[in-house]
Amino acid sequence: AQDYFHIPGVCPICGEKTTRRKNLDTEELYCSNPNCEGKFINRLEHFCGKSGLDIRGLSKATLGKLIDEFWINKLEDIFNLEQYRSLWIKMPGFGPTSVNNILTAIENSKQCSLDKFLCALGILQIGQTASKQLAQFFKSYDAFRKAVTENFNFTKLPDFGDITNKKIH
Repeated sequence: AQDYFHIPGVCPICGEKTTRRKNLDTEELYCSNPNCEGKFINRLEHFCGKSGLDIRGLSKATLGKLIDEFWINKLEDIFNLEQYRSLWIKMPGFGPTSVNNILTAIENSKQCSLDKFLCALGILQIGQTASKQLAQFFKSYDAFRKAVTENFNFTKLPDFGDITNKKIH
C-alpha cells in the first residue's frame, strides 16, 4: 500500500499561502508570509539558543509568552526586556529568581564573539563553520555589515559559493 500525506496549502500558524522552494537537492515547504509568527518564534529560538547567543531560560515557550505580552516584536527587543521586569515576575511560572537569571543571561550574551553573533542571525547557509570563517576575515561586525551594504562578493572567501553569497545579501 502506498502512503500519502497532505501538503498544506496554507500555513497552520498564520493561514497564509505556503510555497515550495528548491534548496540544493530537496524541496522545502515555506509559509509565504514574511511576518508569520511561527517563523518569528523559530528565528527567536535560534537567536537565543545554544547555536546562537545561548541565552539560558529563553525557551520557545517563554519566548511565546513574551510575544503574547507584546514585549518582543523584533529580535532586538530581547535586549529591552528589563523594562518589563516588575510585570514579568508576576506572571505564572515566573518569579524574581527566574526572571533575574534570564535578564542576567541576556546581559551576558551581549559580550558574545562575532562568530556566535553571526551564527545567531540565522542566515541560511551560515552555520557555525561559515560564521567562524566570516569572523576571521572581517574581524568586526561593522566590517561585516559594511561588506554587505557595499555588495561584497563573498565568493572570494574559501568555500563560499554563489548560493551562500546570495543568502548573506
